[in-house]
Amino acid sequence: MIVSTDFYSCIWFLENNLFEGHEENRMKFLTYIINNHFFSILYKRLKTINSIITVEEFAKENNLRTDTARMYLNRNIKRGFIKRAGKGLYEISVTGKKFITLYESALSQYLIAVKRGL
Repeated sequence: MIVSTDFYSCIWFLENNLFEGHEENRMKFLTYIINNHFFSILYKRLKTINSIITVEEFAKENNLRTDTARMYLNRNIKRGFIKRAGKGLYEISVTGKKFITLYESALSQYLIAVKRGL
């Protein structure tokens, strides 16, 4: 079986518990998710958006230049993880909150499996 590693496919797989009941394959999948740089950075940066935030605040929180932060926020608006809350203001979207929940769930499942020695 070939499993797509496309970002949105992986999100769907997390939502639908891919490889549930197949612990070794599930562990490989969770390891991929946890070690994926894009997933990790997105999670860390989305977690810094607790409420409505400006580009400058986001840049400072994530050690980014203002232009880089603006570009990152705009790209994630297009992806659906962040939404505008006014002119120059941003907040996390429902999809962004869902991603955080899924990533934290994958992380906790991964840590439990590591403790059990899988």
